[in-house]
Amino acid sequence: MALKQRENIVNAFTMPVGGVDIARGSVCIITSSALVVATGNLADAIFITTEIGFADKTVRCAGLGSIVFVIATDANLAEGEWWIPVADGKMDSIAALNGGTQYYAGLGLQDSSADGQLVAMWFIPGIAPDAA
Repeated sequence: MALKQRENIVNAFTMPVGGVDIARGSVCIITSSALVVATGNLADAIFITTEIGFADKTVRCAGLGSIVFVIATDANLAEGEWWIPVADGKMDSIAALNGGTQYYAGLGLQDSSADGQLVAMWFIPGIAPDAA
């Protein structure tokens, strides 16, 4: 029997959205006092949207420790891996990248089967170990 993953949002808060709509489950950063989709693996504070963020409005974001759905970059994300933000606000596996300088967003709780799929992740950001 498969376990159905559900979000468990801890300490949700709202953030202002920039001039472009943001999809649910996107990894975002703040620039010029507005939320925009992350374009890669950055050391900036990151935010994960829990609903669609409409341009020039506000959007609810998950707090640290939340179990939240994020957008997979491909079908190769696996449960139990550390995931990192990549282009277009999506998540990818850290196993494909060098450790020591990569900032992860959380621990995967579900396998992905397609690009753009919403998959569960435990949102606990940090820096990758040297031996990833």
